[in-house]
Amino acid sequence: MISLNRMRNLSKHIFFIGFIVIHYGCRSPLELELPDSKALVAIEGFINPTDKFYVYVNPINPIGKLNPIENLEDTKVNIFVGQKLYNLEKVATNGEDGIVFSHPEATWPENENYTLTIQVEGQEPISAHTSIPKKNVNINEFNISDVQRNSGTFQSVKVNLDWIASDSKFGYYHVLFYKVNYIIGIDGVPVPDPSKDREYLTIDEAYSPQTKELITLSHEPGVLIDARKVDGLSSINLTGYCKTQNVIYNNKESFKEIQVELRAVTEEYYKYQRSLFIQMKGSRGGINEADPSTGYTNMKNATGIFGGYVKIYDFKSF
Repeated sequence: MISLNRMRNLSKHIFFIGFIVIHYGCRSPLELELPDSKALVAIEGFINPTDKFYVYVNPINPIGKLNPIENLEDTKVNIFVGQKLYNLEKVATNGEDGIVFSHPEATWPENENYTLTIQVEGQEPISAHTSIPKKNVNINEFNISDVQRNSGTFQSVKVNLDWIASDSKFGYYHVLFYKVNYIIGIDGVPVPDPSKDREYLTIDEAYSPQTKELITLSHEPGVLIDARKVDGLSSINLTGYCKTQNVIYNNKESFKEIQVELRAVTEEYYKYQRSLFIQMKGSRGGINEADPSTGYTNMKNATGIFGGYVKIYDFKSF
């Protein structure tokens, strides 16, 4: 069963509309004259060559006198790769609002352009374009150090990542760190703990002197990096501190592994994640500091994102 938790980001595209209505509705008896808005659909889909591709479709109720979307069940979702057409199928979900689509067999090669089309009953055709970048990055070095513990509790670890671009052209990146817990098996050999999913780690004090822009994300794990137009670089270096917690299993300390996932992402992916970060940052500063114009979408006749990426991994045990 698929959860629609992936749709959590899309709600932030309409966060400020609801915030303004609630904020001023509580403080003033004045009635606001809000213009009618079109009934929108929120879309999210991130495509890469490694994982199964899912498209999440959620209705956004309109503000004003227009009627909300009533029927998503007959929605059609297709992907065009060159001259080839793939019809995506509905996937069973856990009963939340919205629907999810995927393809049972298709794989998505890198260095290709993709067009997503969606038809919702009673709505104008929805479309978006993206690509999967060529995998031109390699991890040169990944190290961990300065492991800080307190009475057996793992508090933080310093991570250092260095990567290169095979064609000397750097672009947009999303770097994620996570922990895999191990337990001592019956034969005394460490094995992954089946009761625990991998834990994405928050990163503090992230620093990359060679990059154009570095954003420590708040709505998603990891660090977003713009390394375009940085001349004369042979590699990019990122340092920071990841925080987690130690695990005790049957009175024995678990073995752990820190993994890094380096994604080379498209411009659409980068702009979308960056705009959500700016919206979240603005909302913490109050209505006067929030900037609803910063929302980004590459969808025609909808909101949301269709973006692509490639990824590579490395790991260190401690």
